[in-house]
Amino acid sequence: MAASRHIPSPASRRNVSNWGRSIPSPCLSMMTPVRTTFLATFVPLSVRLAGTSWAMPSSTIAMPATTPALGMLSSGATSLPKTHRGRFRGRKFRPAATLTCTVEGSFVGVVPEAAEATCPTPDFGNGTASTCAGRAIGEECYAYCLSGFTGSPQLYTCVANATTGIIDVQPSAADISCTPEADRRLSLTAARRLSTPCDGASMTNFGLHSAEFVHSCDAVVHDDVCISHCGRGYEMSGDPTVLVCDNGTLTGGVLPTCTPLPCIYGVPSALGVEHDCHNATTGGNCTAGCTVEGFGYASGGAEQFKCEATGEFNGTIPSCQRVMCTDLVLASRFSHNCVGMAFEDTCGVSCAKGWTLQGFGSQFECQAHGNITGILPNCVGNPCENTIPQDQAFSGEDCDGLTTGLTCEVTCKPGSTPNSAMMTCDDSGHLHGTLPICRPALCPASTALEDPSLDHNCQDVPFGRSCSVFCAEGYQLNGTDFGEVWDCVLDGSGQPILSGAIPPCERITCASLSQSDVLVDNCTNIPAGSSCEQHCQEGYAPVNASVAVYTCDMSGQIANDGASVFCAAVACNTSVSLLNVLHTCDGVLANRSCYAYCRDGFELQQNEVPMWTCATEASGLAAVSDVPAIDGYALRGVLPVCVALPCLYNIPFGFEYVHDCDSTLTDATCTVACAAGFEGPSNIWTCQPDGLLNGSYPVCLEVTTTVTSVTATTTSTVTSSTTSSTTFWNGTVLLRGYLDAAP
Repeated sequence: MAASRHIPSPASRRNVSNWGRSIPSPCLSMMTPVRTTFLATFVPLSVRLAGTSWAMPSSTIAMPATTPALGMLSSGATSLPKTHRGRFRGRKFRPAATLTCTVEGSFVGVVPEAAEATCPTPDFGNGTASTCAGRAIGEECYAYCLSGFTGSPQLYTCVANATTGIIDVQPSAADISCTPEADRRLSLTAARRLSTPCDGASMTNFGLHSAEFVHSCDAVVHDDVCISHCGRGYEMSGDPTVLVCDNGTLTGGVLPTCTPLPCIYGVPSALGVEHDCHNATTGGNCTAGCTVEGFGYASGGAEQFKCEATGEFNGTIPSCQRVMCTDLVLASRFSHNCVGMAFEDTCGVSCAKGWTLQGFGSQFECQAHGNITGILPNCVGNPCENTIPQDQAFSGEDCDGLTTGLTCEVTCKPGSTPNSAMMTCDDSGHLHGTLPICRPALCPASTALEDPSLDHNCQDVPFGRSCSVFCAEGYQLNGTDFGEVWDCVLDGSGQPILSGAIPPCERITCASLSQSDVLVDNCTNIPAGSSCEQHCQEGYAPVNASVAVYTCDMSGQIANDGASVFCAAVACNTSVSLLNVLHTCDGVLANRSCYAYCRDGFELQQNEVPMWTCATEASGLAAVSDVPAIDGYALRGVLPVCVALPCLYNIPFGFEYVHDCDSTLTDATCTVACAAGFEGPSNIWTCQPDGLLNGSYPVCLEVTTTVTSVTATTTSTVTSSTTSSTTFWNGTVLLRGYLDAAP
């Protein structure tokens, strides 16, 4: 929609159509072209068109910065949002308001205040001054050099950046540049104090009191410089005038010629309104009245408008009324909004729910004799769009090309447990039904993993997921430090099967029974009559006494004091708790290894299963956690990186729902809520470790149209009239779905 356009005449409005739905004449009494265009975003509008309720999508519309008139909302709009969340650049709009568009083509309600945005006062640097304080968007000003500085005045404009939203003063050509005069004293404070300043009388004498001028000559002191140029709403011929205060008198060149500009925004325009404002210029007045044939004053009379300096007309649109038409009655296959119409109003006739328009919708018009006439459109059966999710779970190709009343079968894709469900194309053009519950198929156990040297977590692995294979208890890796990752994939016949490499595992053998395997002593070649000690080697801890003492007697025989040391291997502290990580390390002994892998719903980022070893710092391996070491021994190795997997099954489906469950990861939640046109609560769903989203659908009820009636009785004649609450919109939209018209 154009932000500043001329309102068409009633005759031209008769040819306006709107994709299968012609919209009645819009409310124009306060909806006029406006001055400066910026971007604003509207929330969805609820539009009442003569008993028919439908929704407009959110849209970004070129919007104006204007005076407090509805022109700042939209030109030719047929509905206003009850709440406005946008922000007009160039205007501060407060508070929000609710307005009603009447069948007479005018809005009823209190227009909210719109304060014009202004640029912050710029600082042009030392030796400069300007007329740029408090300038509105699009308004021009000048910066100039003060006394004691040289440089040419420069033109600036207050602008708003539509991308960043920043409002500031920008140079029209070059920035102001003021250079101190080399041979002039810059400080004349004492002399100025003894001289007469320039006051209002001096400005009046020079002609600055006229409304067309903007200047900076208020209370300038002797020898100070000021500037005058044409203000907003006037076109300047020549250059701005630089003036000097000479002992109470302003001196300088001739003031520029300022020609008042015509007002072209906010022209009084509404159904039935004529005006004489075409040639009005800044400061001028004109009149608007309900003088179009077939219209009269609903109340009051002609209204006066003034052409403001902003280029906008300021005044109140007169209230006009028209002849009413009898509501249109058509067959059930048609949908229309042809109720409550006045003379020269137009409406749209299209196809009802369950029917598709062939060609174009028809525009009907309220004639002067009170009947609504037009040519009926061609309506045929309505096809359904195949909205079955294209994901890992569902196979819905059978639903392509479905039309109203036909059914199709949705099945689970290979890699899922077999299941199916029937879907129906209903008269709203949507597929209706409950999708089958598709669960990932589980890979059967592999006989290759039955070897006693192997251990794994590969029982019931879902399709598309992986598991870890490593050495069983009593076995250790040979030639590598990592286990293997196996994947559940489909074989050539489409059946799930585990696939991966076998890690090389060898049996762990026990140490010999000789003393040197677990004990160490200092008893070699000790002299007769001396003693030595025997204790456990590193990696072993004493079970009874920590030391056995031996004595070398005079005959060269070694004998102990009757005590023997028994040693057992040190076991690592395995109370390790890492997020989403499992391990096989319970009871692992010194210098032995175990494995770490991810819990269900998470996948190793590495390609191999990390091995941990119960070792000391001397091994060069990093500890996997900060749990206390035992005799210097702790679990050491590479930490597994476990990445959460997305849930790909049981994704919410149905045109009455909206959700944010796509790519929801294990243990995370998402929200399933009611779509536009439906109302109800929202429910939380959870992504389970097996890849299924789990939750219940909210109860969503379709929003229905309510037509309200008002009875009004006058005192002069006993007359009772019933009027539908109707809001009109003028423009073009693409309606997806159907319009549900009240009979």
